[in-house]
Amino acid sequence: MLDKKGSLNLASVKVDPVIPTVGDTVELTMRIENSGDRTINSIRVYADHPFKGVKEAFIGTLDPDEDGPAVLTFIADEAGEYEIPVTISYIGDFGEEQVETSINVIVLESESGAGTAVIVLLVLIVIGGLVYYNYRTKKSKDEIIKQLMEGSNNSAKNKEE
Repeated sequence: MLDKKGSLNLASVKVDPVIPTVGDTVELTMRIENSGDRTINSIRVYADHPFKGVKEAFIGTLDPDEDGPAVLTFIADEAGEYEIPVTISYIGDFGEEQVETSINVIVLESESGAGTAVIVLLVLIVIGGLVYYNYRTKKSKDEIIKQLMEGSNNSAKNKEE
């Protein structure tokens, strides 16, 4: 809460792509909401992320119960889990004021050929297992049919004698 009359909240955070990998261009959208009773002016959002790209966005003015987007774009150049400090500053009754919070962003290793090879190998193993299972099932069904056929031939022979 900023003061008794106005407050800014980080209403939502959207990361695109949702789970970025190393080398992706990431678009981070934070919606800032004015849940107070008065208009708040000169709103700036600064995210102190460790990547190359935009770290600050200017929203401007938000009326009561209004929200606005702060969009930052950067290149995720290193894998890891990052807690990114976010500072929302604005001009209030007593000069420049600010709210501090943080967001979490996870960057995964880029997909390598080895990862793809493992997935392909697993798929082939599953397909091979299904083919083998179907072969065994068909073979056992054939044996049952053969036994039933022999059984009915034997009972027919027994009736003739």
